[in-house]
Amino acid sequence: MRDLIFFNKINDFSKLASKISEQYDLIVPCGDFELKAIKDSNLSEAFKLKLLPVIHVKFVKHLCSKIELAKLLKKSQIASPIFEIVKKYEDISELAERLGYPVLLKIDYSGGGAGTFMLNNLVDVSNIPSHFRHERLLLQKFIDGRLLDLSGFYQEGKLIHFSCSEFIQTNGDPFGPSILKRFDKKIFSDKNIIQELSTIGIVLGLNGFTNVGCVESKLDGKRYYFEVDVRPNDWINYPRYFGDDPALHIKNYFDKKGFFKPLKMTYKNQQDTYLFANPSRLNFYELITNKYHWINYSSYYSVAMHKFSLLVFHPIEKFKVCSVRYIKPYLSNRSWKKLKQLALKLSF
Repeated sequence: MRDLIFFNKINDFSKLASKISEQYDLIVPCGDFELKAIKDSNLSEAFKLKLLPVIHVKFVKHLCSKIELAKLLKKSQIASPIFEIVKKYEDISELAERLGYPVLLKIDYSGGGAGTFMLNNLVDVSNIPSHFRHERLLLQKFIDGRLLDLSGFYQEGKLIHFSCSEFIQTNGDPFGPSILKRFDKKIFSDKNIIQELSTIGIVLGLNGFTNVGCVESKLDGKRYYFEVDVRPNDWINYPRYFGDDPALHIKNYFDKKGFFKPLKMTYKNQQDTYLFANPSRLNFYELITNKYHWINYSSYYSVAMHKFSLLVFHPIEKFKVCSVRYIKPYLSNRSWKKLKQLALKLSF
């Protein structure tokens, strides 16, 4: 990083961002907080479009909103889980029965799996923390199958690059940040998935990095899309370790307006799948024992700097991670639920 600019107030952020927008061909909001701050700011529509990864103001609505995304996917006839919008908190049980258990209850705006609950029966409904009654809530039918991340990069609504990885292990619960993923190169020969992603780019007006989440159903093998976060994540660089560097695809676009081309297998020791761990989410023992051979695609220095930045800039998030790793194993499920409910009340 060459320059760092700090700000104290959220209004200062949007003003600073708009000042530098003229200097670059590509501006990347790297988190949900930044996206929502720009979306909700009083900047003009023209300035917002320079900062947000969409091609037109009509596509801004689905940013940072699970409800608006679900509605748009349904309207565009893109395969996605059936859903109900919770207008009254007291209607959750009725809506869940209408969809058919199990269902997922989601806060409209949240990240990293926070605010997502699996509801298997009426008992789970009764255990939903009461402070969520003031949130916008979405109920989606749970689909059993492989959870896939189809993160990619778009420009002008067109696909430039994407990768396919399967969630193998997550941090804390099934909906938390991923620790271990298996990347699959065979997907580049699947014309259907390329067509699906291309359609999503057009329908959502995508113009930057994306995290596209879908479930490959065990019942019919069909992919059901439920998440399109318009930002990069911690896994953006991993495809380069098996010869598919997204930076080269992005450079090719800006040099030659080159759009997506399937990966050409031109290197030795070819294989179809690669298992990677995110070292920033491994515990101390896993790091020092080089579990998953993480040192082959990262470094002690980068991991140490990441851990340090969490302590300095994100102490609350670090406390959450440490609690899950070092406190949860020693508590009963009932005690852990009570502790989580208390933490949620304090954070809202």
